[in-house]
Amino acid sequence: LSWSETTVQAAGVSWHIRWQGVETDLPQLRALDVEVRRAKSDKMPVSSLRTYVTPP
Repeated sequence: LSWSETTVQAAGVSWHIRWQGVETDLPQLRALDVEVRRAKSDKMPVSSLRTYVTPP
């Protein structure tokens, strides 16, 4: 699955957020990776996380 992205304003700061679904070995679970950067061009995210969700 490909990355989706947006830029949001929070506490007077612009944040670039991107996320993608990742298939897992279990068909009833999909991983969701999220990355947050101050600018889209930043090489490293300020924060990243992975969580698991059930596919729609």
